[in-house]
Formats: sequence, structure tokens, C-alpha cells
Amino acid sequence: MIVVLVRHGQTQWNLEHRLQSDTDAPGVQLTTLGREQAAEIPLTFDCSWGDWSWDDAVNSATFYTSPLKRCLETLDCMGVDAHADRVVRDNDLRERSLGALAGLVLDRDVAKRLKAGAEEDGIETTDALMQRSRRALEAICAAEARNAQSGRNERIAVCVTHGAFMQSVGRWAGPNRKWPRVENGHVCVLRRDDRTTRWSILDWNKGCKGSKASSDVATFGGGDFG
Repeated sequence: MIVVLVRHGQTQWNLEHRLQSDTDAPGVQLTTLGREQAAEIPLTFDCSWGDWSWDDAVNSATFYTSPLKRCLETLDCMGVDAHADRVVRDNDLRERSLGALAGLVLDRDVAKRLKAGAEEDGIETTDALMQRSRRALEAICAAEARNAQSGRNERIAVCVTHGAFMQSVGRWAGPNRKWPRVENGHVCVLRRDDRTTRWSILDWNKGCKGSKASSDVATFGGGDFG
């Protein structure tokens, strides 16, 4: 089973270095660059990690998405109707909740408060996020196994989600190395062995080569929290 995780395009709060948390505040909408990044996400699909093309995914795969607007807008820019029957809004794919820190600029003082997150009311701990992200992907794989199509060597699910969520996946799916921050509009590709239930990371922070939208701005997601 192949799972492609997609980080949404750049938002205004990414640009302002604000912690977005699991909010749909007015400032958390895609910028022009973010929409360009999202539109180029299909170009990152190739045959290096499966026998699927982007056309295959659009025609056959199930798309899972965080219910937050920046992910729904990203999905639309990718050419996928966020209201289509094959699009599942999964609350477990939402961004890490940062409680009272949501909307704050990530400066040194805020970073200290974030590091002590377990003591800060309303902040989801990193352990809780890891448990949620694994639960979400295992549930998606179980759902895809029930709806498996014949004639394919491997199934695929595309999940539009967030930076901190994707970093948490790296911590449990590839615990033997430190994975770099995932940029806006980039993807991570994982495989789950259906027999052993073991996860492996096939590609990390994959973007469209030569893309101006992917390289023009070093988008800072308020840490990974976007």
C-alpha cells in the first residue's frame, strides 16, 4: 500500500511566521504562491515508487484530506473536487493543536512556550500527535484494503495534510534518522507492507524539479506547525 502525504500550499500565516495550529482563522488562506505550489503537486507523481500515474490517482484513488480550509483549497488547486464522493475529510489529518499559541509569531519566547507544550493548556503533545498520525494512516490503509481494486500491484491513497503532522509520521515511520522539514506544496511517500504491517519511507519532501513555485521562496511554516 502506497500513501502519499501532501503538505498544503503556502498560506499568509506561513509567510508571516505565525503558528497556524488547527484553526481556520481569516489569515490562514493560500497565497498566490501557495496556489501555484498546489497546482504543481500533480507533477511530482512518477513511477519511482509504484505503478501509478497522476491520471491513475485522479481516476481511481481515494483522496483523504484534513478538513481545514487550506487543505481543501490545495486539493481544489490540484484539480480534485473537494466535494467529490472519493474525497474523504478526515479530522485525524488535521494540524497539531497549539491552543493559546495559535496565531502568534514564532519568536524565541513563543518557541520556549511551545517546547514546554505538555504544560501549556490546549497544546497537543508530540506523543499524542504521533499516536494520532499513526492511527489515521492505519485506518486509511484498512479502509483501502476493504475497497481494494483488482488488477493493481499496489493500492494508493493521497492525503492532503499539514507540516507537523507529516513530521510526526517521519518520527514513527523512519525513527532511525531525522527527517528535514517538509516544505509547502511538497510530498512524502510511504509504503505499508500489508503482510508485515511495517512502514517505510520511499521519498521525503519531494517537489516538482525546476519549479519556481517550489523554489522561489523558502517558506517558513511557523516551524512545522502549518
